[in-house]
Amino acid sequence: MPEYFPTPFPFHDIMKKSRKIRKLNLEDSIRANICSLVLMRMGEFAYDRKMGFEMWDFDRQVFYHEREPYYEKKKTKKGPLENATARKHFKDSLKRLISENEIRLNVSSVFFGFEKVSGNMSVYQRKIIIEVHGQIKSTGKRLDPPLKMSILYTPFQVETN
Repeated sequence: MPEYFPTPFPFHDIMKKSRKIRKLNLEDSIRANICSLVLMRMGEFAYDRKMGFEMWDFDRQVFYHEREPYYEKKKTKKGPLENATARKHFKDSLKRLISENEIRLNVSSVFFGFEKVSGNMSVYQRKIIIEVHGQIKSTGKRLDPPLKMSILYTPFQVETN
């Protein structure tokens, strides 16, 4: 079975000739690529300025709409966290991004959601939950386990399965 280099590419391991470069199997390579796609802002990739997850362009609107001064808030206005249309838009955008750029996977379903974080964190703390299911084209097998990604925003922290 083919092996793949991790992303970002470990240039520091090449510089130290005695170290072996770690390689990934197909499933882990697909998961790593999807994680990179999710974390990439629009315009960040020099060769394709249209590639990236558009949600990051809306991060102020998504995560900080509650910080607006009380005199600017409209009682009928909802932020994207509470807006089902915005969540569906981000889910569709994510599915399209993965389908177009991870050509080794037939995406069957994508889950995208926001959670408020409770506890000692700020009331503005948000967590993004992403889950991707699909079938690997070359083997016909399911991506098992599916990619499960949790992004804690402000402070930024990423967890994957």
